[in-house]
Amino acid sequence: MSDELDPITPESAMSYYLDARRYDLSPDTIQSHRYRLKSFVRWLQSPAHGSGEVMNMNDVDLRTVHAYRVFKR
Repeated sequence: MSDELDPITPESAMSYYLDARRYDLSPDTIQSHRYRLKSFVRWLQSPAHGSGEVMNMNDVDLRTVHAYRVFKR
């Protein structure tokens, strides 16, 4: 077994997450998660991100998430 993570785009990761949660959450909660995650995905792919467009979620770390939270304030 490899320790390497398969690359996954932000859009694919969002779809994967929402699909996995659809049996556990109400449709309204899924819609809310989708809305918030779309904002994060757009930011990852925008110049506002500052570090260039993120095409692989394996490149997202705690600093990236913190920068997004600061951006949203």
